This record gives sequence, structure tokens and C-alpha cells, in this order.
Amino acid sequence: MYSKTPKEHGYKLFSKYIKGKEISPVLVFTGEEEFLVDWAVNSVVSKYVNSGVRDFDFLRLEDEAVEVGDIIENCETFSMFSEKRVVWVRDFAPLKNSKAKGWGADSLEKLGQYVQNPNSNTILILTATYEKSEKPIALGKNIKPYVEEFIFDKLDKVTLRGFIVNRLKNYGMEISERALDTLVNETGYFNRETEYRLFNLENDLKKLRAYSKEKIKEEHIYQLLMGDMDTFIFSFTDAVSQGDKNKAFFILHNILRAGGDVYQILGTLVSNFEIILQMAEFRDEGKSLSEVKSIVSGNPYRLEKAYKSAGSFRVEKLRNILVQLYEVDRNIKTGLLEPELALELVIGRM
Repeated sequence: MYSKTPKEHGYKLFSKYIKGKEISPVLVFTGEEEFLVDWAVNSVVSKYVNSGVRDFDFLRLEDEAVEVGDIIENCETFSMFSEKRVVWVRDFAPLKNSKAKGWGADSLEKLGQYVQNPNSNTILILTATYEKSEKPIALGKNIKPYVEEFIFDKLDKVTLRGFIVNRLKNYGMEISERALDTLVNETGYFNRETEYRLFNLENDLKKLRAYSKEKIKEEHIYQLLMGDMDTFIFSFTDAVSQGDKNKAFFILHNILRAGGDVYQILGTLVSNFEIILQMAEFRDEGKSLSEVKSIVSGNPYRLEKAYKSAGSFRVEKLRNILVQLYEVDRNIKTGLLEPELALELVIGRM
């Protein structure tokens, strides 16, 4: 069995594991990050399956009605011209539901008999992805000891940085340290309530690859990326507080190019500056962030960012900004100004 260090993420563990001479004939991949689950499966396929006969020697089963007999039959079929045959059971029901239809004790017992004496020429991969509020179901004592299991949950900051650098290296691209910091922070990947995952990040990296030549710079990120809305709005706020209108325009146009709705952006801006004004008033009263959190309910991430941003503004300045935003909202709704132009004008006046 492969020795696992609990502190290491499944991404790092599997990166080392796949380089070994031999891997387990039965693998289990679970976790929040579907991108990493797919990446791990493809890594196994690339290592053992001849690309010329991929359609014969790589079988993907994802029908909810797949039965244990189907799995075992396909696993006992020998490969055509590959080193090994790979059978992938995607969204394997028993990993997500202990009472999955068609998977009673008898079916799991039959699967257990197979994994204890598997076909050495086939690699069986069972996978299931789930939300952070969910947990995978254990497969039982007659299966678990005989498989290699890797958990692909969200990456920590250090691992995410390495992941980005490696993906870009595969594209023949480089990224500066400053741009890397900006990319990690601006995606919103670590926001508590974000739905931004590695699939989203991969799409953003492809955009940057198409736009940049050889090295990704900070301005490319602000021009092209569309990450988590709250993160971009706070980045916009930071740019305004620093008097960096060019950066503010970059962020606005990036959101609009990515399909952002002007009314949604304006509404989020108003809401954001209202929170920042509230935080600024608390700061003037001498209240700490922990005291504010005990008074105000809301997303802790937004409260922390708003409290920090409030330190860059005077209360009167924030009130003036909100008056301008309310005026812009009225002018858009009454048809006095085109929506995008109205937002650009308010940025110019901030």
C-alpha cells in the first residue's frame, strides 16, 4: 500500500504516486475538486493505455443503473494492445449514498470479492465528487483495505500557487510573483461561499494564455479574469481608495466583457460601499473587527474586507460616493444615461 502523509493534499500525493512503477489495480478518487478527479483518471489512462486503442482499452461507466456484474465483467476483459485496461466508474453511487439503488449488501460483497483478487491487467477507478457540506460514504471493511484512495478537496494557497505554475509551464508560459499573488487573490477561490473551482481557474488560465505572449503580467489579470464577484468588487474598491482609476476601469471592463450585468454590478457596488461606510463609522467609534462581528451579522469574509477597506476612506468621502452611485442608478433607470457610460462617469468622479 502507498504511504500517505495526512498533511499532504491528494494532488501532491497522487503526483508522486503516479510516477511509481506500479499502481493499485483498484483506485478510489473522491473530493470537491472534480477537475483534479478527472486529472487523476486521465493520468492513469495516459500511463497505461495506448492512445491508438483508447476507445477499446478505456471504458467509462457513468449510468446510475450500472450494476456490479457490469463492472466486474468489464474489469475481467483483457486489454487489446495497451499495458493495462482502465475501467472508470464515474459518480459511483455507493460513495455518495449508503442506500444507493441496486447496491445492497450482496452487490458490495461481490465487489469486495473482486477487489480482493482483481485482474492484474485492469485498473478499476471508482470516483465521486461532492460539495463541501457532504462527505463520501466509506466502502466497507471488505473493500477499503484493498484499494488506494485519494481525496481531492480544495487546494490550500501554497498548493494552488504550485498548481498554477505547473499548468502555465505546460502551456510554455511564465508568470511573475506579483501577478501570481494577484491571480490567487482575485479569483476568489478561497472565499468561504464561492463556487469558483479549478475548472473555472483552468478556463481563466486559457484566457490568459491566449491573451499574453510568454509572461503573464498583473494588468493581464485585471483585463481578462472574471472570478468571484465579491472579490472583484473589493478589488475595485481598493483601486478607488488608492486613486488608481486605470485599475478600476480594467476591473469594470473585464466584468462587463465576461457577461456581467450593469445592474448587478451597480447593486453590488452600492451594497459594498454601504457596508464599508458602516465599518468606517464603527472604526471612528474605536470598535475593533471582533467587536464589529459581534454586532453585525453577515458573511465574515465581506465584513473583514469591508473593515479593512474602510481604513482607506473618510466617512464623508464614502457618503459622497454613495450619493453618486444612487444618482447613477436613478439616471440609468430614467434613461438619462447609457448604463456602461454611467458607470464609467462615476468612476471618473470618485
